[in-house]
Amino acid sequence: MKSRFACGLIVLALLSTGLTGCWDSRSIDELAVVMATALDYTEEGNIMASSQIAVPTSVQTEGGSPQSGAGAKGFTVVSAVGKNVHDAMDELQRKLSRKLFIEHRKVLLIGEELAKQGLKDTLDHFSRDPDSRLQTYLLIAKNARAVELLLQAVPFEKVPTRAVRSLQEINAEITTTLREMFTAMSGEEIVPTVGALELVEGTAGAGVSTGKDESSRMMTFRLAGSAVIKDYKLAGYLDMEQTRGLLWVLNENKRVSITGNVPGKGNVVMELDKTGKKIKTHIRDGKVQVDISVTTSGPVHENNTDLDLSDPNNIVQIEEALSNSIKGSILKVSEVSQNQLKADIFGVGREIYRHNPGQWKRLKDRWADTYPEAEISVSSSVTITRTGMYGKPLHLIEEKE
Repeated sequence: MKSRFACGLIVLALLSTGLTGCWDSRSIDELAVVMATALDYTEEGNIMASSQIAVPTSVQTEGGSPQSGAGAKGFTVVSAVGKNVHDAMDELQRKLSRKLFIEHRKVLLIGEELAKQGLKDTLDHFSRDPDSRLQTYLLIAKNARAVELLLQAVPFEKVPTRAVRSLQEINAEITTTLREMFTAMSGEEIVPTVGALELVEGTAGAGVSTGKDESSRMMTFRLAGSAVIKDYKLAGYLDMEQTRGLLWVLNENKRVSITGNVPGKGNVVMELDKTGKKIKTHIRDGKVQVDISVTTSGPVHENNTDLDLSDPNNIVQIEEALSNSIKGSILKVSEVSQNQLKADIFGVGREIYRHNPGQWKRLKDRWADTYPEAEISVSSSVTITRTGMYGKPLHLIEEKE
């Protein structure tokens, strides 16, 4: 009996060895790791898919010395055209000796022309593809084809699209994932916005220079505000200032500073510590009224006035100037959303639905016409928490001494 039991254990142990490991595992040298995908609309009405693929270090230094071309850059870009996204990706795979691996993809770039044509079919593909990560960032290539952005280099990164997420987070800009896009598109209570990128000369602004003559200027990309997607199509753009106003209403203005102009005195900069917002809606005589209130607090980061910040009366002036700056940026983007885009990017409809679903049921079918006529009022409250080591500006202290 014991011998039979022992034999059974041996058989089970032998059988279990075949169950270990990943049945569908692949070695890294068999994979083409996709870091970003770009989709563009062709003149023939087809879809061009481009993938930015990381080049392994072993390939970059093949033969014991650094390679030139794609390997030296740390990435390569491969493109293919198809009738739809799936067809284009299949064609792209036929050009590669390695299996496309998209589970590590961080960014999905959409060319401006494709965004204008409509994204319903494109987004449908990604909503059904089991390999697509819902945390992938979605962005629009402003005034450009998406593939052009994939080809550009950026400082500090061998694979440029790794910088996209950091750019958005460090600069506290609009960040929209595929999951958030699908959620917004499934309802009618808010018109979604996504980040926008644009091409710039490397020697201009925050770009990168080759350090050579004028003819050697290189291109790179930078944040360009946000894109408004209405009815699955690109409705227009918000510039950086307008995007900042939108972020106040969405309560997503994190790790940024604001500048307030004190009439006849100069300006003051405050770093944000805490922010909050409230949206209240009222419907009177069929007219929608919206009250937006924003609160924020933080320390003074720079004082370019002659005001002594140890004087409470001067603090009141500065808080008022900062409040007016916030209020002005919100009113500007409000005007654009109502008069130009006619798109509820604030989520006013969502607030009505949350607090008065019965009223929303009566409004939703004509919300596209109702929102532009809504009366929007804005209030802002700023509290300065710290003024730094000196109350008076340094130049006044020196003059007194």
